[in-house]
Amino acid sequence: MGILASAATYFAVVFGAGFVLGAIRVPLLVPRLGERTAELLEMPIMVLVIALAARWRQRRTPELRPRHQLAVGALALLMLLAVEIAFGALLAGKAPHEVLFARDPVAGASFAAALLPFALAPAWWARHASRAAALARRGPSPLDGFLPHPDVQKRHAALVKAPADVVFAAVRAVDLESMPPIRCLLRLRARLLGTRAAPRPPQPFLDAVTEMGWCELANEPGRILVFGAACQPWLPDVRFEPVPAAAFAAHPAPGRVLIAWSIAVEPVDAGVTRLTTETRVLATDAEGRARFRRYWRWARFGIVAIRRLLLPAIRRRAEADWRARCASAGPP
Repeated sequence: MGILASAATYFAVVFGAGFVLGAIRVPLLVPRLGERTAELLEMPIMVLVIALAARWRQRRTPELRPRHQLAVGALALLMLLAVEIAFGALLAGKAPHEVLFARDPVAGASFAAALLPFALAPAWWARHASRAAALARRGPSPLDGFLPHPDVQKRHAALVKAPADVVFAAVRAVDLESMPPIRCLLRLRARLLGTRAAPRPPQPFLDAVTEMGWCELANEPGRILVFGAACQPWLPDVRFEPVPAAAFAAHPAPGRVLIAWSIAVEPVDAGVTRLTTETRVLATDAEGRARFRRYWRWARFGIVAIRRLLLPAIRRRAEADWRARCASAGPP
């Protein structure tokens, strides 16, 4: 389906929903609540209709890229305004400027504000879909050789508008303790478990994890880093025991879990890099599995939040470093 047909369908669905709601609003709500209140009550429903209709159209036309869907939204907006003007002229004898501007100030402002998401929603959904597809593409995990069958597995990814080498440098340089939300989460865990260890001074992320006892299991320069350790994370003062890569999956220490995590960068387009982090956990025995499951019931919320905060922090630093590098290089 082309841009014009997609715009017409999108317009027809939204306009049809508005016509049905109007048929309910005018005879039932306006006499009881007044025109302003009735239109304001209808507006959230119309915004939801816009979002769902735009999503439906995007799924039916995945071949249209975001810039094409922007044209879909713009054409649908023109159709909507044209029909509004035509209906106003035919049914109420109003001039075009009266249809568009002679409205209740509050309800009219809400109507005008809804036109922007109506025009932009198809492009937004297309961009969201393209980013999701880019993040979903993946090959074998760098953790497959260490924990192929984990008890817990979490993966997060983000697209970064910077070359892979710049993103990898940002991975090495970012400081967890410099981010207030992550710092608060770490302090909260320490308070809940009664940790006695003193807070660590600010330092680059990878320096900090090495100092804590994590062992480097794999390193593809400029592309992948894998770290692992054996530990008992449910204890107040966690001690990370380094385990050599060759013996990692068969580590015999009882009552512990093996944790391996990776950070990888992969170019996906000119100046765009996929940044991925994955964590896997495997208990060494039934006792360790039972204790870890009790701990994971509540601790996973903070751990996943830290992962979700870490990737945007790396992205911001990498994109800022890349902009600074481009600015210093000057025009070609």
